[in-house]
Amino acid sequence: MPIYTFRCKKCRSEQDRHLSFDQTVTDLCECGGDLTKVFQLSGVRFKGDGFYRNDSQTNKIKED
Repeated sequence: MPIYTFRCKKCRSEQDRHLSFDQTVTDLCECGGDLTKVFQLSGVRFKGDGFYRNDSQTNKIKED
């Protein structure tokens, strides 16, 4: 299950929740405020062959 971060509209505290993709947050913060989802940048690193334009070309020069 993915982990989502939620921020309280009232006290601005943040909480992490494990939710499935189709679930929504129905509960409130401890202070009684509504929770909203915080969108964060994810750290994605593409390693290996095939991620660049010149890696996926089929007509590479062959040396004899």
